[in-house]
Formats: sequence, structure tokens, C-alpha cells
Amino acid sequence: MEELENVILLIDDALNDSFASKNIKSCLEEAKKNLLKKDEDKSLRVSAAVYAIEKTVEDPNIASHMRIKLLNILSSLESIKQG
Repeated sequence: MEELENVILLIDDALNDSFASKNIKSCLEEAKKNLLKKDEDKSLRVSAAVYAIEKTVEDPNIASHMRIKLLNILSSLESIKQG
């Protein structure tokens, strides 16, 4: 469970970034909500979070450092899925 807590901390950091647009905040909040669902299997929660973030990461209008934060979150989520 510690892995998910670390990802949630990364999400919180990105949410507090002043360069996070409404669209980015919305996808990150959706991802966080999915990760916090205790009634679903861990792999389903992680997959739903990945899907929520992937929708936004390809937006050409986001700041490059914000894209890096999103990619780091995705990388952490993918390693949880693999592990």
C-alpha cells in the first residue's frame, strides 16, 4: 500500500503546482479518487488512474515541467501494475 501512498503524494504535489490547469487538476483529482477507492481491486484502481492521466498528458498546451510530473506519476503507476 505504501506504493500507492507515494503516488498519491506525487499527485498532491502536481495538484498544488500553480501551472496545473483546470483540466490537469480534474484528471489528477479523478486519478486520486480512483486510487483511494478501497472497495475495488488494486489493479483496477491503478488502471483507472492511468487512464485518467493519459487523457491529459498528450495535451500540447501543458507546461513541460507539468508534463514531466504527469509522466513520473504514470511511470510510478505502471511500475505498481507490473509489480
